[in-house]
Amino acid sequence: MITNTFDRIQPLVSLEKALVVTNKHQKDIVHKQIPSLPLQNILTEPIGRNTAPCIGLAAKMDLSGKILKQS
Repeated sequence: MITNTFDRIQPLVSLEKALVVTNKHQKDIVHKQIPSLPLQNILTEPIGRNTAPCIGLAAKMDLSGKILKQS
């Protein structure tokens, strides 16, 4: 399912700007499914808390410049 989702967003978001948020136990699985995605673009939640907190985490990491740089 993650690869299907990733394929759908490819026309809209460049590979370097795509983020995946998952739990720490699935990071390696996500990387195996999407090997072209840079490892630093796979964010891991320490504790799963549903969708809103993970979106907030991704936004905070991106805005702080720790994951993606302005192009």
